Parts: sequence; structure tokens; C-alpha cells
Amino acid sequence: LALEYAWTAADADAGIQQLHHLIGELRPAGRRWNLAFALQSLGRLLSIRPPEINPSQALNQALGYLREALALFEALGDARESGNTLRALGGVYLLQQRLPEARQYFEAAQQRLAAIDDWGHAVNLHWQLADVNFQLGDHPAAFQHLALRDDARPG
Repeated sequence: LALEYAWTAADADAGIQQLHHLIGELRPAGRRWNLAFALQSLGRLLSIRPPEINPSQALNQALGYLREALALFEALGDARESGNTLRALGGVYLLQQRLPEARQYFEAAQQRLAAIDDWGHAVNLHWQLADVNFQLGDHPAAFQHLALRDDARPG
């Protein structure tokens, strides 16, 4: 709920504060999946709505929260949320213009999501991979991501 509030509110600070508070309660309680989801939510929020004062610092913090979330989801065996977290990490690297890392994480997310037959999210990653490849100057790879046939599945 804190994440939804922060995305829809004019001021994301309240949602960010709520997520920090929630993370502080979840850590000692040992609720690892809930903690991972709260960390993922905070990382995504900081990357989508970074504070105006220091957006670069917010993106670095987002990477930290997302890496911790990924480690927890992987330890728990949650492939779907691991894939979603990999995608969020790719998004942060894209915002930082760290394009090779962005591509690496988007590809890993796509593979993870395709492996569990989450084709909706896996196919959607083609847009992000096309964007990264265009920016890297790899136009053939970019066009390959945009030229999928209806019967083609990523993988």
C-alpha cells in the first residue's frame, strides 16, 4: 500500500518513509519474502520518483535495495519476483546510462521470466532490450527485438 500511495501521491516522500518503516519492522521479524518485496518496492520507487535534491544518490540507493531484494527472492526460490527484480535493476542501470549492465539485467530478467512461462513480462522486455541495443549502436540486435513474429517466444 505504501508503494501505491507513493506512486499516486503528489509527494512520494510519505510512501518512501512508510516503506523504510516497514522494512525496519520486517527485518527483525524474519519475514523474508515480505522484506524482499518491500525492498523491491522501495528500489523501484526511488528509481521512478527520485527526489529532486539528489537523484543520483537515490538511484544508487535503489540499486542497493534491489540487489538485496534479488538475493532474498533467489534464496527463497521465487523466480517470478527474481525476474521482476532483475528487470528493475536493468531499469536503474538504464537511467544511469550504464548500458551494458542494463542489457545484462534485462536479458537475465527475460530468461528468468520465460523459464516460468511468464510470457507477458518476458515479451515486454523486448522493448527495453531494443532501446538499450539502439543506444549501444547494436542496431541488428535492436531490430531483432522489435521484429518478433506473433508465434515467436523469447528465450
